[in-house]
Amino acid sequence: MVDKKAYISILLIIVTALMVVCQPALAEEMNQSTAEYRVQPLREKLTALTDMDIANSAKRFPDISKHWARTNIGKLTILGIINGMPDGTFKPDKAINADGYITMAVRALGYKLEQDGSYWAQVYIDKAIKDKIIDKDEIKNYKSPLSREHAATIIVKALMQLETGPNSNIYDYIRSKIPDYPAISDNYKQYVLQAYATGLFAGNSGGYFLPANTLTRAEATTIILRLLDSSVRKPLKPTDSDALKITDIYSGKIYEIYPSGNLDTFKTAVALNKNIGKSKGYSFVSYSPFAQTVSGSFYASKEDFESYQNGELKVHMGFSINISDDPSVEFPYLITVYDSAKVAELHMDVISTVFKEMFADESDTAISLFEHYIKMSSDKSSVSDETKTISGRKIRIFKLEGDSVFSMWIYNK
Repeated sequence: MVDKKAYISILLIIVTALMVVCQPALAEEMNQSTAEYRVQPLREKLTALTDMDIANSAKRFPDISKHWARTNIGKLTILGIINGMPDGTFKPDKAINADGYITMAVRALGYKLEQDGSYWAQVYIDKAIKDKIIDKDEIKNYKSPLSREHAATIIVKALMQLETGPNSNIYDYIRSKIPDYPAISDNYKQYVLQAYATGLFAGNSGGYFLPANTLTRAEATTIILRLLDSSVRKPLKPTDSDALKITDIYSGKIYEIYPSGNLDTFKTAVALNKNIGKSKGYSFVSYSPFAQTVSGSFYASKEDFESYQNGELKVHMGFSINISDDPSVEFPYLITVYDSAKVAELHMDVISTVFKEMFADESDTAISLFEHYIKMSSDKSSVSDETKTISGRKIRIFKLEGDSVFSMWIYNK
């Protein structure tokens, strides 16, 4: 019989351990709740602003009457987050210094701080350090402008006071959309990705981020407004038609996959997922996040699939697509046919549709080649290891003698 005191001691140890493990997450949630409560009055005031309020506020600065950021400047002036210059202008195209940017971010988080000492920004800098928006020795000269990559890092850290981080599944897609991503300093790259994913930052008309450039006061105003008002953010993400959502047949987990460097394989995976329902049997698409592989599995029925789960192989065909941008992957597409008669009877509509995506104008040639091997594989004595080129793609078809199985390896263009 278990000793009661020993049992209670063990239970206390377990509870204590769980508290230690959960404490950081709970603390983060509490910090976010506190920050949201503090920011709420600013958001309510922002929502209540009228066009007249904003216009009257903007009139304070004679040099922004026709500026693109006029409305944003008017809004943040009313909220007390920004001020003009000593001469009564705003100077929207002047580079903003680190102290001004940090002050705006801290005020946007709902803090109302009194100047303490001769340096007007010190109290805001100290608060930013305390809240881990910046590190103590991160900035050498607060009276100098910030680079865009550094400004993105600061604003993301400020946003994390209010929200949780974005889904990292989209980061590969964002990387592929920033032409100068390699030029971003390594210690800022993750934050730049988060800035794009949350819609705090965006590239220029050509898509470039320009990491070493500085921010103007107008640009800083717009970014701070996005921190406060999520409705004006424009996160960089694919359209619904471009995103690939796959439900794991075993766990029910939904994978949301975005295109990375190899758009060719991604588009083919989208086509496979979209058209898998054209199978007259029981077919489904699965995803391996570790291998970054989208796979189609083709059966006659759900019962056949479930019997395979019990160790009996009844799969007709497998279609695997490696969607990574790993240059060492020579042939990202692999089709293996185990039961050619059943593939011809039940699944050719899927193959035909996907081949039209892959081979475009030469899809009929590719479909005919596949159908030739469907017929040939019924003869176990046949053997083949040949290479073809269709629509710029090398294709290798391999079949062993004495076996009805054949494989088609399709290479990158």
